[in-house]
Amino acid sequence: MSPPTSNTNLPTVQASQLLGLSEHTLRNWARGRVDRGKKVEPKLKEGVYWFRRGQSHNSPLIFRIRECREFLDSQGYPLPPLQPVAEGQG
Repeated sequence: MSPPTSNTNLPTVQASQLLGLSEHTLRNWARGRVDRGKKVEPKLKEGVYWFRRGQSHNSPLIFRIRECREFLDSQGYPLPPLQPVAEGQG
């Protein structure tokens, strides 16, 4: 497996490792969530920061690492350096 770069598109598990976020947080930011009974809009817009691998609503989410890192940086989140993700994870 070649090392991920800022232009890499990765599934949730690997993307969360490279972005320094939990999988749960990354999914919530992509899909929105319910907080105290109210829908909270997603922070990461579909088509800009992520896309689905297939047509189904259940298809895996694939994150655009460069765009996500730019968003996190603009929001003041600390960014870990890009490091290879171990093979077999994700």
